[in-house]
Amino acid sequence: GKCLVCGSVENLESHHIVPLADLVQAHGITDREHARSCDALWDLGNGMTVCRPCHYNIHGRTYAD
Repeated sequence: GKCLVCGSVENLESHHIVPLADLVQAHGITDREHARSCDALWDLGNGMTVCRPCHYNIHGRTYAD
């Protein structure tokens, strides 16, 4: 229930530690059916809760409220 970077409880989002696009490519996913059956895409250990400003920062973008 809080950002794992700064501790904020506002504007929380989920962040893929290993980018989703990398997982799709690594597992050769080409359609929804294959995506649904790929355990790596649904691994909760590949996610973290962050607030929107920290999420922007992680991706090298500037957040403007």
